[in-house]
Amino acid sequence: MSAENENSENSEPDTDESSGNREAAKWRTKLRETEASLEAANTRIQSMQRREVAQLAGKSLAVGADIFEIGGAELSTLLNDDGEVMPDAVQAAAEALLAKRPGLANANRPWGEVGGNAPGAVAERKPTMLDALQQR
Repeated sequence: MSAENENSENSEPDTDESSGNREAAKWRTKLRETEASLEAANTRIQSMQRREVAQLAGKSLAVGADIFEIGGAELSTLLNDDGEVMPDAVQAAAEALLAKRPGLANANRPWGEVGGNAPGAVAERKPTMLDALQQR
């Protein structure tokens, strides 16, 4: 019986130790899965941020992604502390690139205000030939 008691005494600590190892292994596996999921989410977020920057830069550049590829802009310099894209920083980076490489400009770039329909700029109507004929 004493041999039987020895085996049962030895097996209990082994069982506790092995169940602890199993639980630790389970948590390590869960940690690795969580880290992989977080890394995948961060990659997707950075991809969306790069697309947003390229879209904003596309207002000035023919190919918005040139801000990264040719201009060498870093995504982190175009984001604020909260990770939001700063349109002013993107525009400044695009303009800096265009100063060096004007051929990269968007051919359909908006002109801005040219005074065509500026408020308060209503010109006085001058009489036309139609007005003269209608008076008869």
